[in-house]
Order: sequence, then C-alpha cells, then structure tokens
Amino acid sequence: MATPTEGGAAPAGKLAWVWLGLAVAALLSSWNPFAAPAGLVLGLASGALGLLAARRRRGNRLAATAALALGAVAAVVSGLVLALTAGAVTSELPGEPVIRPRSAAEASTLLDAARSASDPARQRARRELDAAGGAGRETAKDDEPLEPVAPPPDPEEEDEPE
Repeated sequence: MATPTEGGAAPAGKLAWVWLGLAVAALLSSWNPFAAPAGLVLGLASGALGLLAARRRRGNRLAATAALALGAVAAVVSGLVLALTAGAVTSELPGEPVIRPRSAAEASTLLDAARSASDPARQRARRELDAAGGAGRETAKDDEPLEPVAPPPDPEEEDEPE
C-alpha cells in the first residue's frame, strides 16, 4: 500500500501549514504598492485554499482557518493599498519640468545651425565621391530641409456619388 508522501504529493495536514505560510507571505507583501498585486493574488489563493481545506475538514483545521483569515486580510489590505496608490503613479508631478520641450521654430533653428556647421564636410565628401566615380548622386533632395509629406488622397472620398 502506498503512503501519502509517495509520488511527490504532500499529506493533507502539511498542506494547511503551506497555505498558512502563503497567507503570511501575502500579508507581508500587502503593504507595499509595488508588491500589493502579489499580495492580492497570494491572499486570494491562500484564502480560497484555506476555505477549501476547512470545508473538507482535511488536515489541521486551525491552520486552515488561520490561512483563510490571514489570506482574506491580506487581500483586503492589498486591494486598499492598490486603490489608494493608483492615482499616485499617473498624476502630474508638482514643480517645474526637468526637460522643457522645444517648439517647432527652435527645432528648425537648431537643425539649420547643424546643417550649416556640417556643410563643409558634406561638400568635401561629395567632391570625393564625384572624383571616385560619381556614386552617391542618387539623392533627390540634396540639402533641402525635410518637409512633411502630405498623405495620399483617400480613394473612398474621391469616388463618392453626389
């Protein structure tokens, strides 16, 4: 006859203590906003497993009831911590921004300055390419500033009957 511990299965009495340990882990992780999701999942799991063990009267009922109670407390505390700190992550921070965004005019001015600063090197490279055989003259807009391309017309809008 096989014993309850053969085949890797733990006896029912020891599982209640495992679920109690799971509930304690859930309770310990329920106070921290970053660990509260794990505390919520562990608390719900240990509470459900403790309830199942207490209803079936398998193993140590005191440990199963304690797992149910601690798991429920951990799930409630984790849910409360998540609810109270959810807005803290997405809210606007007070004070001046660290990085000020550039306007389109400022960005254009900076790009023009960079283009004029690199112009001698680009001209020299173009002369060297021309001397080497003319490779590299495929560019359509040599040094013109980049302009946004207009989107193609929508074919559905053109073919509408009036």
